[in-house]
Amino acid sequence: MLWAVSATRIAVLGRLGIEGEDGETRGRGLPGRRAELVFAYLAVEHRRTVSRDELADALWPDMLPDSWAAALRGVVTDVRRFLEEGGLDPAEVLAAGRGGYQLRPPADVVVDLDEAREALAAARAEMAAGAVAAAADHAGDAAALARLPFLPSHEGDWVDGVRAELDSIQQEALELEARGHADAGDLRAAAGAAERLVKLEPYKEPAHQLHIRLLGAAGDRAGAVRAYEHCKEILSSELGVEPSAETEAVFRAAMERAPARDAAPAAAPAPAGLQVRSVLVVEDHDFQRRTALQLLRGLGIAELSEAEDGAAALELLGRSAAPDVIVCDLDMPGMDGVEFIRHVAERQLASALIIASGLDATVVHAVEALTEASGLELLGAVEKPLTSRRLAELLESYRPDPALPGAEGQAAVTAADVARALDEERIVVRFRPTVNLGSGSVSGAEAVAGWEDAVHGWIGPPTVPAVLDTEAVVSQFTDRALELACTHLQAFVAAGLDVAVFVKVPGRCLGDIGLADRFAEIVRESGSDPGRLVCVIGERELRPDPATLAALTRLRLKGFGLCVEQFVAAHASAEQLGRVPLTAIKLATSLVSGAGDDPHRAAALEETLERVRGQGLSVIAAGCNSAADFELLLRLGCGQAEGVFISEPISGDELPGWAARWRPPSSLVGDAT
Repeated sequence: MLWAVSATRIAVLGRLGIEGEDGETRGRGLPGRRAELVFAYLAVEHRRTVSRDELADALWPDMLPDSWAAALRGVVTDVRRFLEEGGLDPAEVLAAGRGGYQLRPPADVVVDLDEAREALAAARAEMAAGAVAAAADHAGDAAALARLPFLPSHEGDWVDGVRAELDSIQQEALELEARGHADAGDLRAAAGAAERLVKLEPYKEPAHQLHIRLLGAAGDRAGAVRAYEHCKEILSSELGVEPSAETEAVFRAAMERAPARDAAPAAAPAPAGLQVRSVLVVEDHDFQRRTALQLLRGLGIAELSEAEDGAAALELLGRSAAPDVIVCDLDMPGMDGVEFIRHVAERQLASALIIASGLDATVVHAVEALTEASGLELLGAVEKPLTSRRLAELLESYRPDPALPGAEGQAAVTAADVARALDEERIVVRFRPTVNLGSGSVSGAEAVAGWEDAVHGWIGPPTVPAVLDTEAVVSQFTDRALELACTHLQAFVAAGLDVAVFVKVPGRCLGDIGLADRFAEIVRESGSDPGRLVCVIGERELRPDPATLAALTRLRLKGFGLCVEQFVAAHASAEQLGRVPLTAIKLATSLVSGAGDDPHRAAALEETLERVRGQGLSVIAAGCNSAADFELLLRLGCGQAEGVFISEPISGDELPGWAARWRPPSSLVGDAT
């Protein structure tokens, strides 16, 4: 981005917060909707004093309560506390007087809405001065900020007014970006900006005309045809009119300017080894969504579903089985693709992802890195328009996670089904073995909780975590998994098996102040040693709030080990690692699986191992799924590994016998040494 980066940013676009120069959000979130609204109001209007009456009208638009003045003071107190947690002195930053309040950010603090305004102003000036490339870059920055959601869960006249300004900024910025790129000779980028403008203003023919004209200038005859057909369909279905004579003239000119290219290559046949059974397409552009579905049908995908944005997709996923693959656009109104991907990863709502986008390559690469860091398997990114051949290539690389037997065919379940399985004591655990790469011995096992269904077979991750919608069910399920793990651990010890047992602890459990005491009691009653039990947490817990940090610290004090999973070093600093009392790191499957056959991924894996060495932590590589992966981990000196090449999850009764028989492939060990 081209705007100046300040030491601190007040964010009102996207997620509300106060961000440091490292991009990390400081402090905890705002405590409630009223505090969110007042904080945003004061931040947006920081150049003036906002009266108490204005704030009261925004907070209570229908009926003003008798105690509104006291209630408003309480909300402002929450905002002051939030500012202080974010590193700003509320006594200096938030002034009260003259019947209202004014937020006065220091000189080195910027509000992101101001950044959008300033970037647009810079784009106008540069365009007027003939600096077209710089104008396009600044316009792109303004558009990127302006399309972030503003208080998505709030309504009201003031909120609507800010959203209208953001729409205006985005519209003008996209027009300037398209013109700037076109004048600079980058017609592909210009057409991409015009396409985003069409999404923003689908009923305005000038936006469609600009898109068609730029595609024609770029020589993309097929793209111009699709753009014209989309315009025609939108106008007909939504407004009941046909394209104007001007649009028809623009289309004809584009066809004349973009002569037909050589015949397009034949559509890719469905790969013989395609293992994808179900795909969800998340795309707000109706024509492109239907095109993607048609291509996928042509590749033989039997189970297809669709959603027009991230929120609709999450609602769909909440009531249906997780698809094998999600094909996701990035630039969508409301919940954009980045936020949607975060939810999918946290709730384990899919096995793999394909990014489909017309955005700048640097943006797509950044999202690719975030996706892999979240633990999702990223099959790849594909530019729009989609082609059958490229989709086939990406889908062919998909492999169901063998570590979750039956996952590819799991039925949709609900929290009530999980609660019923708990009540009926049908929950069991399977164990994914971990081996010590130095000695070749079995060093641990991760407990995978679920149950056997008479019709659907094994039901476990990722289906179960995705539907644990109440803290009571989450805690009950986690406690039961720990109880079963302790029972099996006793049997392992009795069989002479010296292993640690890993148990996943969902982030939602970590806000429970009694968690450590409850876990300690479960272990004590089983007669197990807490030193042999390792609580597994997600990567996001490396940035804990005080309550979570307290829970993690108390678990360590009780003797439990603590391991962060799906770890990618590029997204966590040494400071973050030192913030949580970890004993182990489990490298992300996306980092390890396939690295043995890919020099670029091997280099990334080696870099990660180098960064975590010296931290005094046990390092486990998840996703060792081939002999090549195993050999690479040996060569790089990784401590431990788990994955399909070592073993699929097995029952607790099988583990001691399997451990006695396990031998690392002698040829690989010999090569490595």
